[in-house]
Amino acid sequence: MVFIKAYGALSRFRSESSFGTWAFRIGINHCKDVLKSRKRNKTRSLDAMVEETGRLPQALVTEARESDPETSARLKAAMERLSEGERTILTRVAERPEEDYGVLAREMGLTREGVKGRLKRARAKVTAYLKKHRV
Repeated sequence: MVFIKAYGALSRFRSESSFGTWAFRIGINHCKDVLKSRKRNKTRSLDAMVEETGRLPQALVTEARESDPETSARLKAAMERLSEGERTILTRVAERPEEDYGVLAREMGLTREGVKGRLKRARAKVTAYLKKHRV
């Protein structure tokens, strides 16, 4: 991309500096532009939102439940590959997204961090399975 920009700007090269310096500057400016655009399009990960609020956004849970049968079957297959504890935590968070992790931790005899860790691992396993099986 930078080479295309430099080629397009060749007519504006004024020989006030070396060609290398001029081309390098185009590359630097391109990188700055890319970084600026990343800042403008900042997104937040689901894990970060869950850690901040302690809850899973209800819209994502509802969306997964209302998906097509093929996706539902793959999701069920992914869930079957989880350990019992991971499956319990993931199911519980999906069923009661407004519930605080502390309540779940007390009921399961875990720490809040333990619940978060198992939930993160469970989500990662399900995501990896669904990516592998093209969902």
